[in-house]
Amino acid sequence: MLAGCITFVAVLSSTGTNTPSTDDPAPRENPGTQTTTATGTSEVDIPGVGDEVTAGDFAYTVTDHTTATEVTGSFDTFIADGRYVIVHITATNNGTEPDYFENHGITLYDTGGRQFDHDSDATIALDEGPSLGKMNPGETGEFTVAFDLPDDSDPERITVTNDLWSDEPEPAPIALN
Repeated sequence: MLAGCITFVAVLSSTGTNTPSTDDPAPRENPGTQTTTATGTSEVDIPGVGDEVTAGDFAYTVTDHTTATEVTGSFDTFIADGRYVIVHITATNNGTEPDYFENHGITLYDTGGRQFDHDSDATIALDEGPSLGKMNPGETGEFTVAFDLPDDSDPERITVTNDLWSDEPEPAPIALN
């Protein structure tokens, strides 16, 4: 009986392979690395402020983030319900065709796991980059994206993607702390 179990396990382990097949998807650009903290909990290290990440044909770098209770644009002042977290991003179109930088492709997560979309009015008031036009291949733009977070919220990370109509590429995370 024991010999039969050992043979069965050996057959199962010999059918697996450690080499990727041609059907395997390409590796993610920014998968992060698995680490274990002193308390034994598992965390994933992700790129942070100043690090470049790639999602699709765009490369993104968060250059800074600040907070404010109000923002003023050319025509109006907007007051946050809680406080604005203002994220400064550099984006480069590394593709072969013109494409849009999409504010809608950026999501903020707080330390409690809550998800926040950008505040359109505050973002438009702050953003003086090329947000209304396509970016040509090789073109880099500076963007500002505002999120209205409740006072009890601490921003943890954003995710960026430039393809809103597809699950590919997977959004790339950038830590804010």
